Amino acid sequence: MSTFNGFTSSETFTAVPDTFFRELLSQIDDADELRATLYAIWRIEHTEGPIRFLRRADFGGFGSGVDKAVSRGTLLRVQNEAGEFFFLNSPRGRASVEAIQSGKFDPS
Repeated sequence: MSTFNGFTSSETFTAVPDTFFRELLSQIDDADELRATLYAIWRIEHTEGPIRFLRRADFGGFGSGVDKAVSRGTLLRVQNEAGEFFFLNSPRGRASVEAIQSGKFDPS
């Protein structure tokens, strides 16, 4: 195992919702689900635009964790002719899913 050299003073930080620590962290018992959840929080936070989503390929090697996060309700999944899209189960994510399902937004 390589040694971690530490965080730098020039880094940005990602806000993690308190509910993650209060509720989810103690429930998640699968490392890939934990990785997928934390990655989604980080990546979506650093995505520009009004509709922020990820595709399955964005999750790399922990695809099974994505399915578990969807089953738990942490991530929301929408599939249409344009593809498969994942959102955080947050007010913004739920609004985005609704916009796609109602045809008001096409993420392709």
